[in-house]
Amino acid sequence: MQSAKDLLLTYVRYNLWANNGLAEVFKTMDQSWIDKEIKSSFPSIRKTAFHIWGAEYIWLSRFKGVSLKTFPSEEISKDAHPSNFIKGAKDFLDFVEQQDDSFFFGITTYHDMAGIEHTSQNSEILFHVMNHSSFHRGQLVTMLRNAGFEGVLPRTDMIVYFRENAAK
Repeated sequence: MQSAKDLLLTYVRYNLWANNGLAEVFKTMDQSWIDKEIKSSFPSIRKTAFHIWGAEYIWLSRFKGVSLKTFPSEEISKDAHPSNFIKGAKDFLDFVEQQDDSFFFGITTYHDMAGIEHTSQNSEILFHVMNHSSFHRGQLVTMLRNAGFEGVLPRTDMIVYFRENAAK
């Protein structure tokens, strides 16, 4: 039986794996598409990728006892290449790997950007953050196709991750 840490680490490792797959596409695609206006939750591939990074950064900060009042645009350069969005997933994984099982059953009290205090169980926060990233990765795939990308896109389904990492 897997521990809470093992189970959640699987999800956080999957997140990094899936982000890496898209980051590789970002490096090889037509670079004029990065800031091309595309109708979605965020108006460009760059802004969507950095929304993922920013959300992971915000929640990691909250785990560390820091509640940000604004989106972390100073930490995440608006001019940075979208392939750099994997940094948020790497930082999240590094943090989660350092925690013991009790952390996942613990709680975090934080303030949202409006200053309202909330308390959530750490495991629920982790599920939320990873699910949020998956949602926006799906948007990135659609945005890439709408921009004109005709190449092979990575399969970012979690079941593919399980198959590819079963022996590791």
